[in-house]
Amino acid sequence: MRPFACPVCKKELVVSDDYVKRLRWTLRLVALAICLILFVRNFYYLLYAPVVFGLVFIFGSIIYKRISLPPLEDVEGRSKEARYTAL
Repeated sequence: MRPFACPVCKKELVVSDDYVKRLRWTLRLVALAICLILFVRNFYYLLYAPVVFGLVFIFGSIIYKRISLPPLEDVEGRSKEARYTAL
């Protein structure tokens, strides 16, 4: 995600990476469930899977962002903190 300037405190903020990952996985699972339901009803409905995935990602992201507000992080603090990865 791209950082943006806060109008109140004038700091550079960015949306948390964990929030973005959770958003994408949630929308993928919902789209997959809808496609499986369509597949059970009729095999030819599975041809609409790309359309279903697109619509779920568009409208689902809007609804998800309204329900679960994204946590914001300070860009300076984020770049200064140590990031360790497990070996």
